[in-house]
Amino acid sequence: MRQVATIEHISISAGWEHEQAILVFDNRGQNKELIDIRYQESGKLNRSWKHFQLLAGDSRTVELPGGFEKCEKFYCRIGKKEWPNSIDDLRKLLDEAKAPADIEQPQLVNEPPSPEPEPASDVPLDSQKGGINETEGFQTKAEAVVWKTREQVAAKARAYREGQPIELGELETPTPSQKILVFLNTLAHDIGKWKTEVGQSGKANSELVDVLTYRKADIIAKLKAIRGESPPAPPPLSVKIERITDAELEHIGRDCAIYEARFEGMLIGYELGREVDIAEYDAFLPQFIADRLFNGVARCMPFEELSQRIDKFLHLVGYEIVPIEVGYTKADSRVHEIQDSQQTGDEPGTIVEVVLPGLQRIADSTIVQKPIVIRGE
Repeated sequence: MRQVATIEHISISAGWEHEQAILVFDNRGQNKELIDIRYQESGKLNRSWKHFQLLAGDSRTVELPGGFEKCEKFYCRIGKKEWPNSIDDLRKLLDEAKAPADIEQPQLVNEPPSPEPEPASDVPLDSQKGGINETEGFQTKAEAVVWKTREQVAAKARAYREGQPIELGELETPTPSQKILVFLNTLAHDIGKWKTEVGQSGKANSELVDVLTYRKADIIAKLKAIRGESPPAPPPLSVKIERITDAELEHIGRDCAIYEARFEGMLIGYELGREVDIAEYDAFLPQFIADRLFNGVARCMPFEELSQRIDKFLHLVGYEIVPIEVGYTKADSRVHEIQDSQQTGDEPGTIVEVVLPGLQRIADSTIVQKPIVIRGE
């Protein structure tokens, strides 16, 4: 390979691979770059040939098409900078880069002369097989698969850096830190799912949506802090997509799926390797569930609908709602905080309204938070 140029942290090299002239673009910077390779034939307007983005740390090999040496100009634009016309330099560098076995050997005296070269085709460069503008359906599909995979993996990397939850699966013998990490990821995922369901239900409850938004943000902030400043970044995805067949396209699809799965595995491995302050989270999680999530949600949901939505979160910390059957359960100051009394048609002394539900431990029914109620007279 021969170095051609370096533009905007993109190193460009030229060489040969299996007797095919190639260019290699290597992004050594920290940002993705937009690359536009262009050419111009004699007497014609310049045209864009290859147009792609190169992620930070990634590289891409581009096969030069048949007939490229006939171009009057051949150059590329990277970001806002341009690699100027380099057709002469390319010819020279590619000649230098040829392997010795590929270099034409001088004829021996008694050796019959080489046959005359075939006359140049009258078919325009655009239409020649392997030419610059040839429509290559498989290659286009392969580029789309690779590009989509890179975008999906980059999106997952961003989401992870920002503290979004990931699926950790079932762990057979989790460490105390891993138990907390599974708890936090599950909590953030389920709160987010609940928020989405409320938003799609058609029942306007902006107050509940706000509560769930803020509570998910609380957990995401915790996850982001635990993951630190340098979580895993996607490794380069190098896939040859020039002049491919149908079978190779299928293979590229499998390679991309494996690449994405491996990156997800990297994130899971990194996550499960983090250590947290056990005492801190043993105190934080029950308080968060009771004070911030439960009390926030309970204020904007009917009491009779609350249990079916909040129980899964309460059970994570061993809590349940203090059971009350309006009109039947007797108000008891040892269990209930009686805010007021009202004359109703119900039996005197029974609870006629639940102002704010309470919590108790599942194991022994110990009251954690008294429900606030109104008693009938």
